[in-house]
Amino acid sequence: MVNEKYEKKTLKQINKVLDQPGRKRRHAKVFGFTLYAIAAALIGGAFLLVSRGVLSGAWGVVVAAFGGISMGVASYLGTAIKQWHVVSTYIDRDSIKKRLTELET
Repeated sequence: MVNEKYEKKTLKQINKVLDQPGRKRRHAKVFGFTLYAIAAALIGGAFLLVSRGVLSGAWGVVVAAFGGISMGVASYLGTAIKQWHVVSTYIDRDSIKKRLTELET
């Protein structure tokens, strides 16, 4: 069973995003672009610093791995943003509001 406090918080967030779809989308796009830039800098910087001998190979792999993880999160976020407007049409707002009133009583 889902914790009621967590369920209430999640449903409120979904309801808020459904009411203001453009606002959250813009913030997510900026965050995703920033994450891509950081990832590219980490990966490129790791290769550059290892080739110059500034970093050892092991540290270069660690830095590049963080860059790869950042790139993966940015890619996931970009896909979620593109798909949200399709998925959101299938979310039943009335059902969410009904459940929120049940949880508040």
